[in-house]
Amino acid sequence: MSADFSLFLHSLATEFDAQAGVKARDHLLRAVGLRMATRVPLPACRTLEDFEFECNATLALLKWGTVTTKVSERHRRITFDIRNVPTIGAVGDPAGLWIACCFAGLIEGWLTQIEECVSEKYTV
Repeated sequence: MSADFSLFLHSLATEFDAQAGVKARDHLLRAVGLRMATRVPLPACRTLEDFEFECNATLALLKWGTVTTKVSERHRRITFDIRNVPTIGAVGDPAGLWIACCFAGLIEGWLTQIEECVSEKYTV
């Protein structure tokens, strides 16, 4: 990311948090992630492994890190571990992860698009 754009994003993030608050920020960023999922849809997937592969291929194009899926049979849940997330200075909790809710919206949007990737016996 260019220094000029990084400066803009850090200033925007800081000001948004100051004016709107954390709840409004998280709501907005989740909606942004959902919208991003419609702009960069994943191809059809038939397995969770396909879903993870396609997520990572798309995230690589965006230079937005990687995702690993983990299935818990016991808890009937799929979790997503996202690494190398773009950071915005010291904004967010933990520091630098101001856009975490955007990732939640992005993954949610992709899952909604390709429901056949996730078995009905799991909850996300």
